[in-house]
Amino acid sequence: MLAAGASAQDTTSTITGVVRARETEVVLYGAIVQVVKTRIRVETDAQGGYALRGLAPGPYQLRVQALGYAPVDTTVVLRGAEQISLDFRLPPSAIELNPVVSIGYGTVRKKDLTGSASSVNGTEIETNPVERAEQALAGRVPGMQIQTTNAQPDAELRIRVRGGNSLSASNAPLVVIDGVVGADLSLINPNDIETFDILKDASATAIYGARGGNGVIMVTTKGGQGPIHLDYSSYLGMQNVTKHIDVLNANQFALLYMRNPTHNTSISFDTLTQLQTTDWQNVAYRAAPIQNHELRVSGSTEDTHLMFSANWYDQQGVLLGSDVTRGSLRFNLDQNVGARFRLGTRATYSRTVANDARVNDGYGSAGGPVTMETLRFAPTIPVYDANGNFSGPLFPGANDNPLAIIDLRQDQTTRGYGIGTLFGEFDVARGLTLRSSLSYTANDFIEQQYTSRRLQAALNQGQANVNNSTAITWLSENTATLHRTLGRKHDFTLVGGWSAQQTDNSANNAQGVGFTNDILGYNRLNVAQTVTGGSSASRHRLLSFFGRLNYNFAGKYLVTATMRDDGSSVFAVNNKWALFPSAAVAWRASDEPFLRKLAPAVSELKLRLSGGRSGSEAIGSYNSLAAWSIGSPYAIGTTTLFNGATINRFANPNLHWETTTQYDLGLDLGLFDNRVTLTADA
Repeated sequence: MLAAGASAQDTTSTITGVVRARETEVVLYGAIVQVVKTRIRVETDAQGGYALRGLAPGPYQLRVQALGYAPVDTTVVLRGAEQISLDFRLPPSAIELNPVVSIGYGTVRKKDLTGSASSVNGTEIETNPVERAEQALAGRVPGMQIQTTNAQPDAELRIRVRGGNSLSASNAPLVVIDGVVGADLSLINPNDIETFDILKDASATAIYGARGGNGVIMVTTKGGQGPIHLDYSSYLGMQNVTKHIDVLNANQFALLYMRNPTHNTSISFDTLTQLQTTDWQNVAYRAAPIQNHELRVSGSTEDTHLMFSANWYDQQGVLLGSDVTRGSLRFNLDQNVGARFRLGTRATYSRTVANDARVNDGYGSAGGPVTMETLRFAPTIPVYDANGNFSGPLFPGANDNPLAIIDLRQDQTTRGYGIGTLFGEFDVARGLTLRSSLSYTANDFIEQQYTSRRLQAALNQGQANVNNSTAITWLSENTATLHRTLGRKHDFTLVGGWSAQQTDNSANNAQGVGFTNDILGYNRLNVAQTVTGGSSASRHRLLSFFGRLNYNFAGKYLVTATMRDDGSSVFAVNNKWALFPSAAVAWRASDEPFLRKLAPAVSELKLRLSGGRSGSEAIGSYNSLAAWSIGSPYAIGTTTLFNGATINRFANPNLHWETTTQYDLGLDLGLFDNRVTLTADA
């Protein structure tokens, strides 16, 4: 991606300078100098020097960071064709030794963490603009794999934390956004995120029981801080296919074809003349722009913290016919009502519209994926024939012209996604807090497709499909947290609570086959010769009771015990409930007197051991019950009727929870005041 700012050569500017330590004036090698909220960043050389080149006129916020030093920001306004010298002196900064990690229904200092968890903060996200929040985690979390299913905008990402655990259900991790369990990470604005906390082992995930078997991604969004202020940020960029696959040109193809002794004699080429080459990869691919704009109002007073953001994102795909546009709004409010009572809300809504090209389907007789046809379609064939229509393949068959696949097929998906949460907290007594929250999630999806009569997949017919679905979820969670310190060495935190969740799903689909023309596409599906459809509805309920004890002796010996009991509506009466326990211990060896003398060279050394059980429901609603299909044919005499019913699934009351038992042995090591850290798990 090319960041905006590479404009005409005669107006671009260059910023150069040297980065030093403020106290010692020592030059800093490897410091990062970046333009905030862009991908423009350089490292200083051995002499502490840096250079930012090719900057277009306009304001820029520069940030300089180096390990062990506080970051420094400054704003520069470029008027064009300037050579600016700008030096930085960074003050020393103590490395944050005790960051807080979200662990589900509470937080814990990282040094007191007994399970396996990783964190990614919002600053790291801002320096790497991404379309989707999940992309910000790629390469930043040990044990997490993030893979794209295809290169189209808004393509699904496959996320795995320590591999897969389920044989029949999803292996994707559970996502919890501001306490809303089961939220969709792909549909929120990445810039609204303050921190990611990824829980990996059974000790950390057991608090979420049936849904935590594949790991948990905890997301905390930003709140208001400081005086009320308005911020606007944007970035522009360009994407391109950096390397095309080498294929034969028209002359090479014709020569190879004519030299084949078994070639089809109905087609011949004059190999003595120069033939016009069609590079189908150049036809189908393009330089695609990308842009993001965001407006944010944020601030706080003594009792009120608020944040409002509006975001608009637009990305054109490098493949013609593919693009995605997303708009989102977020409102976060925290309000103190007296000394012991707090109220808050988290509300967000996003709308995403995506157009897809055919890249992973259409194999066989359906004309082929466009990406494959750019390599298979003969380079001797022009894009259009003499009549201005799309040219066909070299031989009659199942191949479609790549550009025809793009232009003669529609595939648009529209998704609306909203989350609303209200919560209250009350300090009953010193160290005892009650919390209650109610969340509402709505997810609406519609896909509209049309395949032209001129494409192989619906040749001389035309086919339209409209599919829509709606999921409405209510979630109520209630917890009590007790924290006590006994004497100088005994510290414990006890969390207990219950959770109730209900999800109602509904879906409709319609298909039309046999259109007289392609003019209306999917907009008048009912005029097709054959129209079919279907609908479905389901309800899923989950009731849970959970508890966790964290015990700390002298800051060195740590114990965590967790339990969650889940009851699900998808199972028969004899298997509705499952218990998911876990336990973990840790030893902060670096706090022992015999190791303190190694400080600051060895500033942190902690050994962890954990084990526990998590799981998955693994089946859909009603799968433990018998099911019948209707519309089966049966005969009365010589007459065949089609309203019969046959059983297609037998009742199975013995279906039970899928469980995963995990053990983890871990090491956390910090060197030189935690300037170098190492985490290992087995």
